[in-house]
Amino acid sequence: LTRLPTTTNADVEAAARSLQARGARSVLVTLGRRGAMLLEEDGHVIWQASLPVPGGVVVDATGAGDSFRAAYVVAMAEGRSVRECMRFAAAAGAAAVTKMGAVP
Repeated sequence: LTRLPTTTNADVEAAARSLQARGARSVLVTLGRRGAMLLEEDGHVIWQASLPVPGGVVVDATGAGDSFRAAYVVAMAEGRSVRECMRFAAAAGAAAVTKMGAVP
């Protein structure tokens, strides 16, 4: 969306801030094995490390980011804290890669 580099965590944060400058209130970025970052509306940044894949084998990463985002919204709707939402979402993303295809 930004056409900015996302090689480093600082790059990711800068790209997210550029989206925020264009009107996005909060920006959630999934980074695969690098985890995820949430830039909150107030400018606070929360990083979530990726979690171990159950069974230790990545079969297919298709849909992992979608699973992450869906789980984040579920946790948010349940009233969990932002940090709990991020961790729950990371667990869902890790579980999603254990099966072939986007719909296990």
